[in-house]
Amino acid sequence: MIILLLLGSTGAGFVVGRFGYRLSKKHSIYVPIIGGFGGLFLSLLLNGVLNTSNGIARLAIDVVGVLLGGVLANHFKAKLKWIGTAAIGSYIFTQGV
Repeated sequence: MIILLLLGSTGAGFVVGRFGYRLSKKHSIYVPIIGGFGGLFLSLLLNGVLNTSNGIARLAIDVVGVLLGGVLANHFKAKLKWIGTAAIGSYIFTQGV
């Protein structure tokens, strides 16, 4: 079952990556989305380090992280796309393990 899950998630990641690559050539919306996910990843890490228990504070940190990630993605383009994709993939992998 684990092998099937690994193969299925690898295949789904390949399809989504391929679609995202084609979409990024036509539209520039892909870069801020990846940056937003990278910002969300970093804000989740920050919430874990700060051990924030207030729900509104956690949500505010997450929203600021997503917005900041999206804005920085437009500025740094390709480099942030690589870093954001790597961070998202490692986060998903470690949460799955």
